[in-house]
Amino acid sequence: MSGLPKLRSAFHCARALCLILVSMPVGALAYDPFQYGQAAGMYLAASDLHIRLSQSKCGYAFKRMPPTYAARVAEVMRSLRGADRVELEQFIRSPEFLGKLSRNQTLIDRSFDKYLSDGLDIKTACGLLVGGLAPVITEGEEAWRRVQK
Repeated sequence: MSGLPKLRSAFHCARALCLILVSMPVGALAYDPFQYGQAAGMYLAASDLHIRLSQSKCGYAFKRMPPTYAARVAEVMRSLRGADRVELEQFIRSPEFLGKLSRNQTLIDRSFDKYLSDGLDIKTACGLLVGGLAPVITEGEEAWRRVQK
């Protein structure tokens, strides 16, 4: 019987700890710079693709325009910690990342032109283009949301 009060005390402490952990956002438990960096890169590349697509001949397919690229960068920067902000700033200015962003425009232009040369009308071409790229945009947005939870 002497162990029962200790067991009850341990149970109450464990229950209190569980309540604290459950009430905290997952991001507050562990900040993983690698996961944040990876998700930030995906999110910013997807944001650029979304913006470029909305500014293309297929822009009419969007009910509302996405936020600017600068607004997305600012959003990401607010979520990062000190040195990670500096690293992301360097990365998004790197030739590698800027090249990826310019390939977004090339992908849009070439795909659109290919659809038209195949005899599709503009609305069908845009439907295929937007429909084909929407999952990429969604994946980048979801990756960012997941690390913030």
